[in-house]
Amino acid sequence: MEQRANFVTLAVEDVDRSRAFYVDGLGWQPVFEAPGEVLFLPVGHGLVLSLWSRAGFTAEVGEPSTGLAPITLAHNVLSPAEVDEVLAGAAAAGAPVTPGEQREWGGYSGYFADPDGYRWEVAHDPSPLGDDLVTQSRRWLAARTPSPVAGVAPAVQDHYPEDAAHCYGCGARNPQGHQLKTRWAGESRTETVTRFVPGAEQTAMPGYVYGGLVASVVDCSGTGSAALAATHAAGRDLEAEGALRFVTGTLEVRYVRPTPMGEELVVTGRIEELKGRKVTVLLTVEAAGSVVAEGRVVALQLPDEMRA
Repeated sequence: MEQRANFVTLAVEDVDRSRAFYVDGLGWQPVFEAPGEVLFLPVGHGLVLSLWSRAGFTAEVGEPSTGLAPITLAHNVLSPAEVDEVLAGAAAAGAPVTPGEQREWGGYSGYFADPDGYRWEVAHDPSPLGDDLVTQSRRWLAARTPSPVAGVAPAVQDHYPEDAAHCYGCGARNPQGHQLKTRWAGESRTETVTRFVPGAEQTAMPGYVYGGLVASVVDCSGTGSAALAATHAAGRDLEAEGALRFVTGTLEVRYVRPTPMGEELVVTGRIEELKGRKVTVLLTVEAAGSVVAEGRVVALQLPDEMRA
């Protein structure tokens, strides 16, 4: 048996009441539901929280125990202030809350309970493992839906052709990859923005990001910017007709200073030239408000022979 899990199932008294708490109260989005019977809430890569009616659970599994459930679920964040913020949101949704406090194990955590009494720990674990869990979860969360947030431009990678969306850096169909998302920055249609948070596994020296990762981010931000520019120049509707796909012809990266770990990388792209099937993009990478790298990508429209 492989060392993994795909579902965590909780038996609940009233699925509709649980839906009101998790979906309407906390703002989570279900991936499947059978009203009054079961509700599936994706909570990680390949992991679903299943809220199953007690009657259905009993019929298939057996009678669940009563009293205080001997289980906790955990939601990790990056600071004690975030712990308090999440707990306040749970309280506003009607949950009983145990306030956050400093723990003997070195972190800070508090608890809230859902309508059936299942307790969620909201925790800041200052260890590298704790930070990495949050980084990986947030990366998955940012990538899991192509629907744009109100007021935010759509990501070009969510509209690549299905047979050309497998890139490790930016392919929406590669769940193990970086899932980079490149968007227009404002209304000018000459500048783009790409954001990415490196994980602890992408360390060069303790406290600093591996330079190859920075180059990879520059690379895919460049080809994404080229795709946006060429799609716009061709008069195509990105969301209705999809994006033109570009690959790297030339990649140049100049490292300005070491890239600190734990900071979001913000890549700004500027379209320098668009000529036929070739687009040149100049890129700047910032972390914590400082420029850490600069790059130039010459991108070429994807040749037919590279299509799957």
